Amino acid sequence: MNLTRFEYRLLRFFNDACIPLFSFNINKDADRTWRKLLPREFASLDMVRQSVFAFACLNLWKYSNVDSVLDQDKIEWTDMETQLDGSYSHVFETLAVFDNGKDNIFSQTARYFSKTVQQSSNLEIALELFFFSSSLIFAFLGVHPHLIMPVVDFDGDPPLDILSFSASIRKLIDEKSRHFSGILSLLIENMTMHIWGTPIYPSAMVGQLRVELHDYYFSKSGFTEINSRTSNENEILEELLTVMENSFSFAIYKGYPIPIFRMLYSAPLELGDLVRARHPFALRVIFVYCCMCIFGGFYFLRTSNMWMDYIRYHIKHFGPLGGVEASIYNYVQDKGRVDFYNFAASMQEFDSTVAHMAQHGELSLYSRICFE
Repeated sequence: MNLTRFEYRLLRFFNDACIPLFSFNINKDADRTWRKLLPREFASLDMVRQSVFAFACLNLWKYSNVDSVLDQDKIEWTDMETQLDGSYSHVFETLAVFDNGKDNIFSQTARYFSKTVQQSSNLEIALELFFFSSSLIFAFLGVHPHLIMPVVDFDGDPPLDILSFSASIRKLIDEKSRHFSGILSLLIENMTMHIWGTPIYPSAMVGQLRVELHDYYFSKSGFTEINSRTSNENEILEELLTVMENSFSFAIYKGYPIPIFRMLYSAPLELGDLVRARHPFALRVIFVYCCMCIFGGFYFLRTSNMWMDYIRYHIKHFGPLGGVEASIYNYVQDKGRVDFYNFAASMQEFDSTVAHMAQHGELSLYSRICFE
């Protein structure tokens, strides 16, 4: 595969330590899918290789100084008097991991996918490549401490944010669903997490959000003021709350938080437009989602990630917080994150307590102003 020694070590580390992060050693179907797809996709598309190396490097920070390992790797190759090909002499030169410009890892995704589709006579294989690399990139962006991409880009044209990234995946799923079979079908199921249907564990917190959504449209205005625009907004937000509740319920059922993180893959396509237009209730739901990601541990550094960045931005620009937002913010601030060893009970306590606090305004026990 023409890998440097360091790249080979990254690949081994990804296989041993990173794949379990997508299954939490619980979802055996997800684990099998990743282990079956990785060898083929890694050999097929440079975008997949870059994504694997980037995600492995990010998670290696916990265990070693990556820069030192890279330097040592170069010294070892020099001592062996081996000439490296220029494109592989330093893994970060081609990864563009920390670049916010046009060559960053997100911006390259569409270009690589477009090229792959053009060159591939098998659309299903091309779709596998795209969804596989997209899963890696979503996880990489979510946990990265350097804010490579924001949750919401209010000023970009076109916007470059996690909402648009997730919407592009949702749109492709909707448009190409007839092509899904075999491994591709399993990959899509692992991305959308079977979240549709009646929730096994109804969420009191989402139930409270529904009450507040109803109040937002109907409490201060008569039904005569409801028009086609507000009716459409209400439908979008109702669908979003259904997706949130089903994701939350499925996470409890499976025993790990990934369904919550991937909620955006199933969110209404119109969500991004509502949020960027600063629709008050849409912003509130995104705030709640970001707090759920923090509570679920979707970060590398708790104080520095895209979710925390939006939480701080929201509090500064869109306050004061509503009932559910204030409750979930203060609960997560006080409790830290979910107890992974007692996941279902911890999530259910989180849900019921946040709802109760929102209903009764019980925030006196939670007085700190920001996450620490």
